[in-house]
Amino acid sequence: MVFYLSHSLKQIAQSGTNFWFGFLENFGNTNNLHMVVFIATDRPVSGTISVPLGGYNQSFTIAADSVFEIELPATTVMHVGSEIIESKGVHIITSDSVLVYILNTRSNSSDGTSILPIQNLGISYSVLNYYSRDLGIPGHSEFLIVAPFDSTSIVIESSDTTVSGNLPGMPISIVLNSGQSYQVQNGDGDLTGSEITSSLPIAVFAGAKAAEIPSGPGMPGLTASDHLFEQMISINNWGDSFVTAPLMQRDSGDTFRILSMNDSTIININGIIIDTLNSGVFWESIITSPSIITTTKPVNVAQFANSLSFDNTTGYPFEMLLFPASYSYKKTYFKTYYNSPVSNFDFSVNIITKSSSISSVFMDGTQVLASAFDTISGSDFSYASFQVTDGTHKIESDSGFVAYYYAFDDTDSYGLALTGYSDQNLTGLSQSQAEMMNLKLFPNPVDEILFFSLPFSPLKESLLNVKIWDVNGREVLSKNVSNSLTISVDVSALNSGIYFLVLSDISKKVIGKSKFCVNRR
Repeated sequence: MVFYLSHSLKQIAQSGTNFWFGFLENFGNTNNLHMVVFIATDRPVSGTISVPLGGYNQSFTIAADSVFEIELPATTVMHVGSEIIESKGVHIITSDSVLVYILNTRSNSSDGTSILPIQNLGISYSVLNYYSRDLGIPGHSEFLIVAPFDSTSIVIESSDTTVSGNLPGMPISIVLNSGQSYQVQNGDGDLTGSEITSSLPIAVFAGAKAAEIPSGPGMPGLTASDHLFEQMISINNWGDSFVTAPLMQRDSGDTFRILSMNDSTIININGIIIDTLNSGVFWESIITSPSIITTTKPVNVAQFANSLSFDNTTGYPFEMLLFPASYSYKKTYFKTYYNSPVSNFDFSVNIITKSSSISSVFMDGTQVLASAFDTISGSDFSYASFQVTDGTHKIESDSGFVAYYYAFDDTDSYGLALTGYSDQNLTGLSQSQAEMMNLKLFPNPVDEILFFSLPFSPLKESLLNVKIWDVNGREVLSKNVSNSLTISVDVSALNSGIYFLVLSDISKKVIGKSKFCVNRR
């Protein structure tokens, strides 16, 4: 049983300066594959993208209000096979905050995902992907782990038999160092609900080499299958309320999966109870209209585009995880992409916002017409769906929104939930104020080494001070630390219990604070 930890969902998937990720195995050989990275920014930035253990390193400079595009060598970054430690983790470091998304694409087999910055990674995951039958290419349903830190201990419990014969629920224990990666696949089945826990934060991705949707054991095959690829959200950042909007150009709705990690989780769609799930169980169905999903305990929700022959309209399958309804940002960017000279994609975007905020939504500097929005019945949300032209696009709103970008071709598709910049939370606190109030500590509970990421705004001081108090107000640790993207503090001398940490600069100005638990094993 995994227990949910309360967490403010408004800070998920914000921009960042430090990213780790990897590419799942796609259907087909590496000669026809394109591993494309997009880095978007509203300010001038410089940085590097590298495969530290693979010998690849590239510097870049990006102008404000633009999207930088770079293709990585497929043989260096795409994972191949199952249950093998590889050295294909990709690392991006930038001088200021950026948004990152990636595409894993070839003709007739594509998908993409936004990338979460390192401060949004976690230590407990349950993967949400899809069933895939064996089409003569073993290893369809799959997930991938990328380690940002050395000596990361990881335990995997797959929900289905893996390619190497590891049985469901049988623990796989591995240790990864920074930049190492580990992919798990099965040949004919579904790895949804596989659980991953780690000693330090990790990046986790899930999907399928190729999947038909909707599909399952005993169901007839559909035309056609496509690659699925999505970064997973850690369990402590799951939500209990979600807003859905239909994908354009699909006539018969989209497939949804809702994954639970707690027993007796009641699922409610548009005011109607539709199921009760236990830990590790998912609900799947077609939803044809914009909807509100609410649950009594946190869940993870994915929206899938269906196979071509499901409704005989344009497009192949892809996967998008939905952000919880409490999450929003104020600005995002994306750049359209053709994966071959003969592809004929139609590019679309879904924008979801509060109905009271419709007038504040702008696309490429032009206000989105109120007539473009439809109210979602029984809620205070509205959505707009429309096609966009080829090129770079910017969506912004002072009142907050979320956006989903996707593309359909006659024989291909991809889609992703866009991350964004958020200068203010809906609470009215500026982002710097909110992060000053609550540092992101990990792991928590901790045994020996406690890590935390610096606040959103870069700090110029070379030295910072960490103080820790126990619950009785006694100072138990004071230490100067070097300013870096991730700071570590040795708390092995502390007894088990609750503690409070305050980060200050040398002039004693408080930068951030939070509490944590020591759990001495």
